[in-house]
Amino acid sequence: MAEDLSHRLADFAASFSLEHAPVRVLENAKIAILDCLGVAVLAASEEIGKILLSFARLNGSPGPCTVWGSEITCNPRDAALINGTLAHGLDYDDRNHASTYTLASTLAAAETCNASGASTLAAFIVGREIRTCLDGLFSKRSSGIGPGARGWHSNGILGPIASACAASKIFDFTGDQILSAIGLAAGSCGALTRDGGTMAKPFRVGHAAATGITCALLAREGFTTLSMKWLIIR
Repeated sequence: MAEDLSHRLADFAASFSLEHAPVRVLENAKIAILDCLGVAVLAASEEIGKILLSFARLNGSPGPCTVWGSEITCNPRDAALINGTLAHGLDYDDRNHASTYTLASTLAAAETCNASGASTLAAFIVGREIRTCLDGLFSKRSSGIGPGARGWHSNGILGPIASACAASKIFDFTGDQILSAIGLAAGSCGALTRDGGTMAKPFRVGHAAATGITCALLAREGFTTLSMKWLIIR
């Protein structure tokens, strides 16, 4: 079932086109992008933002990607980490926090290859839709079933997968490449709910975005989760 689900997610990401999306979907996505960016820029002036920007200046590696609300540019993984954390720094949530990590991953990927606005919008929608469709598997803390009821947090479990799919869409991956990115992201998941109310909670969002784009970048280089034959040297 997991393999079938991965293929369905990859097929959706590869085949999605703005031309076939309802107008309501496009309008909702554009509003979500504006809301997410607005909250992130505001967070950049708050305590958590000042810490993140200081971290970026001292530890970020050079690159073409913008750190929101600042003059800083850095590599896509650092940008996704910092921007994703900023996006949830004031506890912004437009349902499942889906816009936070998918937008951070999408824009970081888009800036690495000068993607068009249309391609960027399509990738953002792909990430959000995939995150939403996976929600039923995670379940709610109040339901008593599923990972959510056992102390795991959806941002760190489903966020990397959605972020990887969004970045994969920007890079115009084939189905097999998206499968590799999904597999890598699924193997990199993890987050607890016990640190809610601390800076660790938005950090999970940033980590999800950074993990997603890292998995996509690795898949672009040929890193795969497909079966391998190992050479044993005796």
